[in-house]
Amino acid sequence: MASKPFTPEEARRIVQFLLTPAVLLNMTTDWPALHWTVEQLSACLTERLRFRIGKRTEDMAPLFETECSYIEATIKEFLSWTAKEDESLGGPFADYHCKEFWAYADYRYIAQLFQDKPAMFQDVLWSEFGFPGRDGRDGTLWIGTQGANTPCHLDSYGCNLVFQIQGRFCLFPDTGGTMWSQWIQ
Repeated sequence: MASKPFTPEEARRIVQFLLTPAVLLNMTTDWPALHWTVEQLSACLTERLRFRIGKRTEDMAPLFETECSYIEATIKEFLSWTAKEDESLGGPFADYHCKEFWAYADYRYIAQLFQDKPAMFQDVLWSEFGFPGRDGRDGTLWIGTQGANTPCHLDSYGCNLVFQIQGRFCLFPDTGGTMWSQWIQ
């Protein structure tokens, strides 16, 4: 296995003193969570989750939470919906054709989602970024379709690390050095 570009102590120092977004490459190449798939998560997470749904627009403008619809569905129902592009589907997504709408499961703490499967916490190794004792329990999970988004916003609770398995996530600073983010699947 190739060595990581930073020790945990170096990574933490970098993260804590950043004034602009940064991508730390090759820090998660051996994390077990890289092997997670939506199919695997569907089998693990059978409870209903809250999904935020928005109308696709040509300008791809993000929608505020108050402009979205919400439904309760399982990940399995969500995957069925995304696979049926040309068919109507019953169930929670019946009123939303997937070509016309995007959706994502509102973020939930991994500790809540996998409370009966604590081994999943060990798949996320935040300790390698210099946060000893931290694992996936302290993270959140986002699952969405192409085009799913949140408006730009500021997370004001200290440093924020994103472990991206698939999709896109845009980070950019404002002129005052504050980090803003927009999640785009």
